[in-house]
Amino acid sequence: MIESVAGCLLGIGLGLLPNLISPIQTFLLLLPHVATVLIVGVGLGLLITLLSGKRLRRAWLWLPLGLLLIGAIGFGIWLASRPAEYEPVLPLLVETGTDWSAFRGGARRLGAVSGAEDATKSARVWERENPACYYASPAVVGNRVYITSAEKGVFADSGQILCLDADNGGVDWKFAPRGFKATFSSPSVAGDYLVVGEGLHFTENARVFCLNPTTGGKLWEFATRSHVESSPCIDLKNKRVYIGAGDDGYYCFALDPDENGNAEVIWHLKGKKSTDNKVMKKEK
Repeated sequence: MIESVAGCLLGIGLGLLPNLISPIQTFLLLLPHVATVLIVGVGLGLLITLLSGKRLRRAWLWLPLGLLLIGAIGFGIWLASRPAEYEPVLPLLVETGTDWSAFRGGARRLGAVSGAEDATKSARVWERENPACYYASPAVVGNRVYITSAEKGVFADSGQILCLDADNGGVDWKFAPRGFKATFSSPSVAGDYLVVGEGLHFTENARVFCLNPTTGGKLWEFATRSHVESSPCIDLKNKRVYIGAGDDGYYCFALDPDENGNAEVIWHLKGKKSTDNKVMKKEK
């Protein structure tokens, strides 16, 4: 009896190990794993109880090999499921339209293009199913819809920047650089520039990206010291973009990269992660 209880406890400990290694975001996220942990724990406990003496020692000799095999299979599945950094899907004709230079379209925050039908009175044109969530507000320019996605859980933290066909919901292109986190920031689009942040509230060292809205090609990126849940505001006339970076304060970037292809910081108002709140201007 004591051997059975000890075996069950050991099995539950082994079942809990992956959850303890992974960052725990909230208690609710762990609830679906409780049943799995109990089943794995009881199963391993019964197995350990049945094995004794030489058979038990032989079983433990195979444990490292089994763990390596499981790790290799898991890594292969993860590697195969990773999206490409830039993946054009439907090279269709892109129509020009009114710029979407700030959150929900501009200072009035209408969330719709000029002259569009009342969304409460028009029929649904299409819907898009996706295992990921959409925390961001979309930007609509011409016949294109730009949005970021978020797949966040105990074992997942990833996102994409998507360009969809406004007529049928098809994917024109998607952009997912290595390590791109689940994202809250809503894209802003003006002229030949799409700017968006990265990450959720607890993300650190999140980046700001500037892309070509037609092709999805990257113009530049910049790593901050905090999350970038803020949506950018683009000043196309002066070719600048303004964005908040959580505890890292506020940034003003040039829309065009510098001569080396890097992001050009015009000024940076430091936040909580800095020792002062002075505006750090770019040296001439």
